[in-house]
Formats: sequence, structure tokens, C-alpha cells
Amino acid sequence: MEKFVRFQLPPAEKILRDLIVLDGFVPEQVCNELVAVHQRFGSANQHSDNGFYVPNLKHLYPALFWTVRAIIHTVVCLIQQHFAEAVGCDLALLCGITGAFRHTLHADNSYVFCPRHGNNAEELRMLQCRCEDIEIRPNHTFWRRYSVLMYLDDDHEGGDIVFGEGPNVFGAIYRKEIVVTRGLLVLSPSNELYHHRTTPVERGTRYSLNTWFTADADRFCESLIPATYL
Repeated sequence: MEKFVRFQLPPAEKILRDLIVLDGFVPEQVCNELVAVHQRFGSANQHSDNGFYVPNLKHLYPALFWTVRAIIHTVVCLIQQHFAEAVGCDLALLCGITGAFRHTLHADNSYVFCPRHGNNAEELRMLQCRCEDIEIRPNHTFWRRYSVLMYLDDDHEGGDIVFGEGPNVFGAIYRKEIVVTRGLLVLSPSNELYHHRTTPVERGTRYSLNTWFTADADRFCESLIPATYL
């Protein structure tokens, strides 16, 4: 049995308890309206996730904006209830993934660094890095505490999300593949225990509302936070 004494990792059962998956979280009508917004105003580049900045809805579709903000506030309450932490949303993007684009293996607020093999998570896995002197380092969005993905359509194939299978010591704890469906919410901490990737979109466009949450009030997106939180 391999030993990684520097990282006292929780068991898979504990990690998975904090990976929250809820069907039907986003109402069907809201899903349809958000997809229509992206189809009208978003891009369709096959080499990116084509993020559309959600606060722009405030002037384009005010009623839809307030509906989305209410959904985000519900997520804030869910995080507070499950994790006992007060947070606010720092970024919300309406995304449309098409073609062979996929998100490569990563964690949202940190990365694994190996002095010999580098910090690319997929390369670390390919090289089967088992070096014991790896480090966990903050990435460019280190302030994020929770990542929340809400899926908006069923008219696509592929684009599912896979958690686990991280690099080095984080690669053998667990694996959970989630088939995305319209209205589905997937909530997880943003740290290195929740490395994730997406599978390629094989047909159509996979639409989602991608949101991130922080405990740092200075990084809240003011237009997405109720006034009582500011």
C-alpha cells in the first residue's frame, strides 16, 4: 500500500459527501431561456467554453437576470447549510461547449506541483508521478471556495463531468462520472480533492451556468449579491 504521509487525505466517502448533485435544480423554463440567450449573444468557438458574463443579463433581460440571481442566492444558502460557511458569488458565466472541446483535468483553486514532473495534472497522471515531495500551490483563482455547475439542456451527447482521478496521491481516492442533464446542479469544494475534467462533446452544444463562490467579500460580484450581503 502506498504511503503519502505529507497528505492525510480523507476517505472517499467523506469527499463524496461534499460533492452535491441535485436533479431539477434549475427550472426547465429558465434553462430554455438561458440557452436562448447564449444562442443569440454567445459565441460558438470550438476551442473554448464560450463564456457569456451573466451580469450582462441585467440590461438585456432584466426579469431573467433577477431569476438567475435568485437561483444563485439559493446556492449560497445551500452552501451555508451544508458547509456552515458564508459565501458570495464572484463569477457567473453562461457557457456553451461544442465540438471536441473539453476541460482538462484541474482543480479550481490550486494545483499539484512536482519538482521533477511539473504541474500539468494530465501529464502528471500520464507520467504516473508518485513523487512524495509534491506541493499543493494556489492557482490564479485561489480565493474560490466552491464551484457550482448548473446544466441547461439535454440536446447533446458527451460533455459529462468526471471527478477524481487527480494527479499523484489524488489519483486513487475515488472516481465519479456524472452524466449531465437539464436542470442538474453539481456543487463541490474548489480544492485539490475535487480534480475534475469533462468528456468531449460528441454532438450538439452543451449549455451550462458556471458559478464560483468565495468567502472573501472583497471579491463578491456586487450585481449578483443581495444588498443585505454587501
